[in-house]
Amino acid sequence: MTTARFYCQYCMASLVGKKYVLKDDNPYCVSCYDHIFSNYCEECKEPIESGSKAEPIASKSTAHHRRMESRIILYLNKHWSEGSRKMEFKGNYWHETCFVCEHCRQPIGTKPLISKESGNYCVPCFEKEFAHYCSFCK
Repeated sequence: MTTARFYCQYCMASLVGKKYVLKDDNPYCVSCYDHIFSNYCEECKEPIESGSKAEPIASKSTAHHRRMESRIILYLNKHWSEGSRKMEFKGNYWHETCFVCEHCRQPIGTKPLISKESGNYCVPCFEKEFAHYCSFCK
């Protein structure tokens, strides 16, 4: 590859002296690569940028008389904002600030969670909204 022909495969912008990503032997500027190949956040629908480092974290959550296991994968990403993380849960992706409890709208992060068809809930909100208490606990 010569510098005279070193352009983004998608937008044709010059990549000389710029950061780029090579995919299938084709160069892409970071912006185009993120637009074309990145996962998109389930909440805000914005791309989850490249340059992430995966850190698997397993999380167990317990509701009253119920136990559920879930797997969350965090992605540390320097492109979104300094120290921001990317979340993957059940094959879907979120920015850390978009991965929130369906009821209280607070970020779930790595806290225990319970997932229902209607969304993901932090344990306190799930217990308030859905848990059935035994006659002793009422």
